[in-house]
Amino acid sequence: MAQADASQTKTYRLSDDPSFLTNQEKNHIYRVQHKRHRRISKLGGAAGVAYKLCDPVVKPYVDCTKHRLISLLWACRDEKAQMADCLHEVAERAREEVTEEYLRQRQAKRAAEDAALSKETAASS
Repeated sequence: MAQADASQTKTYRLSDDPSFLTNQEKNHIYRVQHKRHRRISKLGGAAGVAYKLCDPVVKPYVDCTKHRLISLLWACRDEKAQMADCLHEVAERAREEVTEEYLRQRQAKRAAEDAALSKETAASS
C-alpha cells in the first residue's frame, strides 16, 4: 500500500455537522451553564431573574397558594403547570444560548486548526 503524504490527509471528525455534540461537549456546556447560574445567583438570584421573566404567570400561582396548606396541591394545579412551563422555557433558552456560544467557539477553533494545517502542508510542499 502506498503511504499518503501529509497534504492529502484530512483530520477525521466524528461529524462535521455543527450541531452535533459529543457527550464530552454536552458535559462542557452543562458545566458552563452551571457556572453562569452560580454567578447569577451570587449577583441576585437566577430564580429571581426567571421569576421576573415569568411574573405574569408566577403571580397567579402565588395568589392561589396564599392561605392554603394541603389544598394547594389540587387547587393550584393549573397555575403550577403554567408556572413550571414558563420557568422551563427560561431555562431552555439559557441552555440554548450557552450551546450556541460553544458551537461558535468550536467552529472558530476548528477553522484555526484547519488554517494551521493547510499552512503547515503548504510550507512542507
